[in-house]
Amino acid sequence: KKKKSEKSKEKSIIPNESEEDVVVNVYDPEEYKKECDKIISDLQKKLQEMRMGNTEIMALNGLKVKISQNEIYKIMDIAQVSNRGRKSLTVSVYDQSHVKSIASTITAAGLNMNPQIDPGNPQTLVIPIPAPTKESRESLVKAVKAQVDNAKSAKRNSILQQRDIAYERYKMMVKAKYPQDLTRKVDKQIEKITKDYSAKLVDIYEQTKSAIMNA
Repeated sequence: KKKKSEKSKEKSIIPNESEEDVVVNVYDPEEYKKECDKIISDLQKKLQEMRMGNTEIMALNGLKVKISQNEIYKIMDIAQVSNRGRKSLTVSVYDQSHVKSIASTITAAGLNMNPQIDPGNPQTLVIPIPAPTKESRESLVKAVKAQVDNAKSAKRNSILQQRDIAYERYKMMVKAKYPQDLTRKVDKQIEKITKDYSAKLVDIYEQTKSAIMNA
């Protein structure tokens, strides 16, 4: 077995009766902060996409189109839906014989969308994005709230999940008997980062909600 090293501010050792002693390095809470920055960045990107009309794209991609008695496909499998500026979408259909079936499906889906065949390209449907209503704004705000909640507390890639990882590292330092002033400092840093980024999530939600409802 390795001899237990003297405590230092760089590393310490947890004695292990059955294996080699485990070397425990000082945990730097900046690692936690960097993960939180990634989570915030990903969230802001998702919210921007939602406000740019990507919710409509997702809704269309999931619609099922009946081509024949034995052929039913999702739109995403037989066409590509994309933004055409801020006010319309295009559906580029791979097989021209599917255009009418796709158009009928979209019209009947209750999405308040009216697809038209592009005069310059018979395999492309153009769909004006409906002007937002109070109901559609409220629905989008709910979707935003769900994304913000996920960024805070989902089991993966969330602030609280990364906090738990940080605290596991902190507990290892305590178990390795690092000086109390050092472990207390790490504990306080983790707590501060959690509070700061939780507050950022609240701000992002409130600002996005205001922008949606007042657009």
